Amino acid sequence: MTAKAYQQYFETRIQTASPGHLLVMLYDGLLRFLKQTRRGLEQGDADTARMAADRAAAILQELVATLNLETGEIAANLLLLYEFSLTRLLQAQLKREPEMLDAAIQALETLRDAWHQIAVSAAPTQSQTPAATPAAAIL
Repeated sequence: MTAKAYQQYFETRIQTASPGHLLVMLYDGLLRFLKQTRRGLEQGDADTARMAADRAAAILQELVATLNLETGEIAANLLLLYEFSLTRLLQAQLKREPEMLDAAIQALETLRDAWHQIAVSAAPTQSQTPAATPAAAIL
């Protein structure tokens, strides 16, 4: 697949994804960049670690910005987790200690898996989609 074709595929995937699946995609990207940061730190590759950390931080900041703290305890707990993850990310870079990312990665993987289960269970089944209705089949 060419780079242009992949970009088109990815854009279509984002545009057609449910909010739950978009959130899972954000977590997937966040975890990928946190792990790249960890690998970069382990291998002494400061450029890779910095670029991946910048991208992970941007996703964390976006997640924080989208929280509605008026909704209650869950949003407040998510804020604490995101702030913890940002702090660990910064500390890992400053101290060049990749293992400082492990707790954040583990917590975020657990949360990602939970959101994935929610998104999958909330997705309409084939029988619930308009294309599966008799009227849609005629058109």
